[in-house]
Amino acid sequence: MEHTCSTLLDILPEAIARYDLGLRLTFANQRFATLAKQTTPIQGRTLPDLFDPASVAMWLEALQHVRLTGASTCVEVQLPAGAEATRYCQVEVLPECAPSGEVVGLLSVVRDMTEQRQATAELISSRQLLAQKHEELTRVNGHLENFVYTAAHDLRSPVGNLTVLTNLLLEQPHAPESQMLLEHMQISLKQLEGTIADLVEVLEVQSTFQVVVHLLRLEEIWAEVAAELAAEIPKDATLDTDFSALPELTYIRSYLISIFRNLLSNALKYRYEGRPLTVFIKAWRQGDFAVISFQDNGIGIDLDSKGHKLFMPFSRLTTQAEGKGIGLHLVHNIVQKNGGHIAVESTPETGTTFTCFLKEYV
Repeated sequence: MEHTCSTLLDILPEAIARYDLGLRLTFANQRFATLAKQTTPIQGRTLPDLFDPASVAMWLEALQHVRLTGASTCVEVQLPAGAEATRYCQVEVLPECAPSGEVVGLLSVVRDMTEQRQATAELISSRQLLAQKHEELTRVNGHLENFVYTAAHDLRSPVGNLTVLTNLLLEQPHAPESQMLLEHMQISLKQLEGTIADLVEVLEVQSTFQVVVHLLRLEEIWAEVAAELAAEIPKDATLDTDFSALPELTYIRSYLISIFRNLLSNALKYRYEGRPLTVFIKAWRQGDFAVISFQDNGIGIDLDSKGHKLFMPFSRLTTQAEGKGIGLHLVHNIVQKNGGHIAVESTPETGTTFTCFLKEYV
């Protein structure tokens, strides 16, 4: 009968063991021996003889509690499983009582909860990721809805102008005003082209398409952007850079160019009239971040009253220069897209410093 009982216990998925009141093992099924990684008899041994003492401390406390109180209890323990892995187990401890009710022995039933715990953790992680994606999609949809509305408004004006001008040219193809009408058409076309370019850039940044990253030299990126905006840079402006502490970084080329272009363009648009513009761009490494700061001596920003609007799409904080309020929004989205952030320091009529903390793409 005892042999039959032992055989039945060996086929159970739980690790079952019996202890005397000295907390020494008097019986263990095959699953328990496997859990303890033992091939020799384990009767007469204690838990610290078989497992790492620290990992079975709560198990021992549960055995002592049941021995003293006669009340069953349940604890969770973490057992080393080799190769830095951990096995999560639920241990239920039960009293073995004589007919008189006296505790004469103890039983433990160990259930391996590792797979269940991993499945729960994966489920929680999936839910968190889903919630994060939902929040991101909600934010992106809000921005895109705002953009579509504004873009439609911005497109309506140049398209309407082109329609009127085209009709005038058709009605009076050889009139003296034809040259002037063509010049106005060019202005409207440039407005139309600019709005479409802004739309494309916003959509590219918001997209999740696979992109190629490169090891980029900051001097080369800066030279390209400075050449692109050369016509807008005043002759008396001073533009200095210091990339000695971070000469290169791994990033998406179009994103890094957009950061440089929009922050330099911002400094050019909102320079302080009456004094030469100075811009200083510096790069360094700080912890896990590649940091690039853009400092100017422009008109500055009242962050207390306008700081919350700084990176909102189509939010213009001044009427000093033309613009659609997209540049800083793009920079903010690009930096955040890979886990970075932007710090802003500004004093009205003194200048502004944008510090971009970039997470490199790997």
